[in-house]
Amino acid sequence: MISDDSPSSGINIVISGNAAVDLTFIVEHYPGPNDKCSALAFTRRPGGQGVNMAIASARLGANCALISKVGADDDGALVVAELARHGIRTDGVVREAGGRTPAVSIVVDQAQGTRACVHDKTGMTPLSADEAELGVADGAQMVLVDGRFPEVCRALASLARGRGTRVVATVERMTDQNRRLGSVADVLIMPGALV
Repeated sequence: MISDDSPSSGINIVISGNAAVDLTFIVEHYPGPNDKCSALAFTRRPGGQGVNMAIASARLGANCALISKVGADDDGALVVAELARHGIRTDGVVREAGGRTPAVSIVVDQAQGTRACVHDKTGMTPLSADEAELGVADGAQMVLVDGRFPEVCRALASLARGRGTRVVATVERMTDQNRRLGSVADVLIMPGALV
């Protein structure tokens, strides 16, 4: 369990990252072009790297908060409710009026043990540093960013570094944008490079 030494907020870890609803289909094998197949199983649940990191941190005993953005729709309410169910502080989650929460269709090929993802991020504007509630990071012992909202991640990382707070960044691939984020991080993780 992570100790709670933070003086003001009681938050150990602040995560800035993507929030979405995952639609996961498990199939025997991927369908070919112009082909169809039936799912062996289906789930619909909150996801996105930011949400997943926050829930994992909470399950490991951290008091954490998420800085992210969802639509002011049923899926956004589902994401916020799931975070709250795990005791994750959600006042850093912006709800965009008229916005549609991102969705991810995930098809898992059971035979090969691989997955393919299709992201829909067209329903709302990206989270900006101006609308992000960076104050939730006050007193945090660590900041974990996924690079999804680059402007927010850099602002949060710079703020944290200025306070002596450890910054961990996890990125899918090395881009110029992620290099800039990595330059203000204490630790840079590229999960795809581990596969």
